[in-house]
Amino acid sequence: MTRDSRPLPPPSWPKVIATTLRLWLERHVLPARPKTGRPPPGHPGARMRRRLVVTVLAIVVVSAAMT
Repeated sequence: MTRDSRPLPPPSWPKVIATTLRLWLERHVLPARPKTGRPPPGHPGARMRRRLVVTVLAIVVVSAAMT
């Protein structure tokens, strides 16, 4: 809710779909990270994860634009 007690508008469908896909990928596809934190930025796993997220988001944006 906002400060003046009006409810916030619902998120857009592309945002909902992108968030859903990102969470699903993090939980089911990407390997679990150790609790100590993320791999360093130059690490191959970090680059692969970044590419995967960018690719999925691009697919979501293109498919949303086509509808």
